[in-house]
Amino acid sequence: MKRIVFVLLVLLLLISVCAFAGGKKETGEEVPAAAETGEPQYGGTLTVSHQWGGDDPASPAQNDAQVLSAWWLEPIQEHLLIGDIETYGSMGTGEFMFQFSGFIPPEYKKGHLIESWEIDYEKAILKVRPGIMWQPGNTGIMEARELTAEDIAFDINAFWKAPWGKRFDGVLEKVYASDKYTVVCEFENFSNQFMYYIGTEDRSIYSPPELEAADATKWENQVGTGPFMFESYVEGSHMTYAKNPEYWDTVTINGVEYELPFVDKLVYPIIKDQATRMSALRTGKIDYYVDVPTEQWGVLDKTSGLRSVSRASGNGTVMGLNCTKPPLDDVRVRQALRIGTDLKPFGRLYSAEDQPIHWYPVAPGNPGIYLPLEELPEKVQRLYDYDPELAKKMLADAGYPDGLTVPIYCESPLAVMVDIAALVADQWKEIGVDVEIVPVDTAAIGEHKYEVSYEGGIVMSMEVANPIIALTAFGMTDGYVNFTGWSNSSFDALMEPLMLELDVEEQNRLCREASLIMLENVPHIPLTSVVNRGYWWSWLKNFSGEYSLADQGTASVMPYIWIDQGLKKEMGY
Repeated sequence: MKRIVFVLLVLLLLISVCAFAGGKKETGEEVPAAAETGEPQYGGTLTVSHQWGGDDPASPAQNDAQVLSAWWLEPIQEHLLIGDIETYGSMGTGEFMFQFSGFIPPEYKKGHLIESWEIDYEKAILKVRPGIMWQPGNTGIMEARELTAEDIAFDINAFWKAPWGKRFDGVLEKVYASDKYTVVCEFENFSNQFMYYIGTEDRSIYSPPELEAADATKWENQVGTGPFMFESYVEGSHMTYAKNPEYWDTVTINGVEYELPFVDKLVYPIIKDQATRMSALRTGKIDYYVDVPTEQWGVLDKTSGLRSVSRASGNGTVMGLNCTKPPLDDVRVRQALRIGTDLKPFGRLYSAEDQPIHWYPVAPGNPGIYLPLEELPEKVQRLYDYDPELAKKMLADAGYPDGLTVPIYCESPLAVMVDIAALVADQWKEIGVDVEIVPVDTAAIGEHKYEVSYEGGIVMSMEVANPIIALTAFGMTDGYVNFTGWSNSSFDALMEPLMLELDVEEQNRLCREASLIMLENVPHIPLTSVVNRGYWWSWLKNFSGEYSLADQGTASVMPYIWIDQGLKKEMGY
């Protein structure tokens, strides 16, 4: 039991966020499944506006625990594992298009800084890839030298001691190098999420001990093994990265092996004003805008030469139902409310009309687990059919022939949450349910969620990218973010083996079985997934809108992109 408690605590310390794609190109055509390549070209500058590019980056020092700094560090520093885009992505089978923004299923990963790994209940053994060189940097903090197991062990231990390393408390016993290329991580209590946390999670990027000995808060001191090296940072303007001429990795395109990266320079502009960012994209000053606000989509869709892809992120909006108090402690009432909720208007509210209405509690972009709506059991499928008359009958059968009153709590500073509550109220009125909307401030909404102290329902976000974390955190009795108080013994019985399972196929089977129990019992009404959309110019080649090959940051995709300079010139840019 001690082992399970510690594992659960670690699993639930961080909830990470996922994307599933359907896309468009030009003025609405579908993006091809395979990226256009042609003959790759070297050279040029790739300018990318990512979702945190409206503000200057915070301190990059590990001890300062600024999570968003990882977006700016990832061009320089790399992950132990990475998504295998050549085998499964647009350059390969197209089985997985790497449009998650918070999770890569383990079956689609490969070794990156490590060439192999073994893990059991006692330890993980990591084999460092020989021949990878640290960058010397441009401030003289170190000389170029080979990456070793001592470096990896040092970084994991430093991360463990940093503020965000608490996830390893109770899990790790010790981490050390047993030889030049072998790292040993001994467990106090096993966690099958360990390789995710040290391998592809957004903060799992590796820097050398020399950086810790220097001033790690300075961006100009940042060094790594990555495809790009720090070049310059101008506050309020840009971060610029130069090509690493000694970068170790390659890619095979049409049977020919090429050294990476293709571009000479990567630029992350810092543009606070949204209109200025849009102008920079439309005039070709920005090549790729990772996550464009929905209000800009209509204009950009009409811009000739721009391509786009919509991605249903691992976040969604749900109506949490307090399962600890009448009347919502009755599953029949919860099911009636769900059947009395028309999901389509919520999709329109979030510009998610083209995304599957079935996205919970497992994201559609995880093919090893996700079951399409038509493959769900009939008793679960019926919950997606909006039928007010049936909902009223179900409420009557549950003992509420004259309807009932349900308060709905929502976060008042977020107008969209209030709008959602109002839309639910309008719909439930049709089935005889009077809704009392209860707007509360951010602090109060958090207290209500964690203490499950609200009455009725609560509008909230839910993350479904990492299925094991999502199911244990949101669904397990006493789960860290089980904001509904739902408790189901059959579901809980699947969670213990799930958290200890090493075999990926068996993990997926347990997740599928647990998700069906959760769907049938309706602790939440899944209203809509949250969509993001990326736009890029057609002169970017070997690119199909991939979001990330790791967890969040998009820099892992950048080395594979090349610029068709001739096409760019033909288009007048």
